[in-house]
Amino acid sequence: MKFYKTLCCSIFAALIFMTACCKSDAQSSGETAADNSRSQTKSNEAIEVFGECNVQRFEQMIKNNSFDYSFRSTEPSSYGANILHYAAFTGNTNLVKDLVKQGCDLKTKDDSGRTVIHYAAESGSVELVQWLVEQGLFPCAKDDAGGSALHYAAESGSLELIQWMIKRGEDINIKINGKTTLLHAAAWGGSVEVAQWLVQQGLDVNAKDDGGETALHYAAQIGSLELVQWLVKQGADVNAKDNDQKTALFYASQSNNSELSQWLLELGWDNITEE
Repeated sequence: MKFYKTLCCSIFAALIFMTACCKSDAQSSGETAADNSRSQTKSNEAIEVFGECNVQRFEQMIKNNSFDYSFRSTEPSSYGANILHYAAFTGNTNLVKDLVKQGCDLKTKDDSGRTVIHYAAESGSVELVQWLVEQGLFPCAKDDAGGSALHYAAESGSLELIQWMIKRGEDINIKINGKTTLLHAAAWGGSVEVAQWLVQQGLDVNAKDDGGETALHYAAQIGSLELVQWLVKQGADVNAKDNDQKTALFYASQSNNSELSQWLLELGWDNITEE
């Protein structure tokens, strides 16, 4: 299992489809050519705003009622994300509040079972997650793959958010499928700070996910030399193999970080794979 670094692309697809759908609906209801042109302009602007991650412009479009708030994308790559999911992913609390005032349902899920709080946790926003909890959303809720908001927070690299969630009672030892730990999530997000804190709390640097991968495998896949070096210093097994008999060196060689690969080779580790 890997975490959701494709959320931006997924919601981008949803937003494109949403604006295109709004345009199509407007045309079928008999809009004039001028109206159609304005609809197209709104569609193009929405796509541009998302690409820029321009929250201020996006917020203004919401105030101008430029979106169909109830729309859910049916594009396969969007996972059924809607406008509220995107807003939560930006981490902007006021933006989410505005959408809720417009009638968006806080309990909405995408097609992978991710709730608004999963997206908010991925943003790393303590303020937004706190507000969502106050509205009755549960950080312990899991998506269809078993990921909790805490896993998303760990991947986001927000130590403040993780500490807040654990302080309020979330389980630091929570796992996906009984194996994938918060340290795996932190490694996939590339945060040395979060990884350090989690190990200090007792998480095992050599714990394996259901694919046999350790945090070191994850760090090598994203090409993080700093994180790989730190994990090795903490006792990570440099020769650990996943279920496909691949070591961290194999994944480092695929990461396009030649410095990382060279560092691993200089340690004199095992071959990239054992056939």
